[in-house]
Amino acid sequence: MDLGWLSGFDWTMALGSFLVAIVVGLTGMGGGALMTPMLVTFFGVSPLAAVSSDLVASAVMKPIGSAVHYRQGTINMRLVAWLCVGSV
Repeated sequence: MDLGWLSGFDWTMALGSFLVAIVVGLTGMGGGALMTPMLVTFFGVSPLAAVSSDLVASAVMKPIGSAVHYRQGTINMRLVAWLCVGSV
């Protein structure tokens, strides 16, 4: 049986990613805080590549998540304004 696309699949990384996703779902903790150290420590990914992958994922997911919450009206815009003032 030829499993072509599975020949280069890293099952341990997939399992690690799945466990990170479970922890993020249960706790709400950012995935980058868990996934980046795991990639560097256990899988030998260079720190630059690990951080870059987190930034790319965040650049895609955060605006989409923000738009969904905005449409549902679940954002406290007054609090957002104060957070913006505090960050500047």
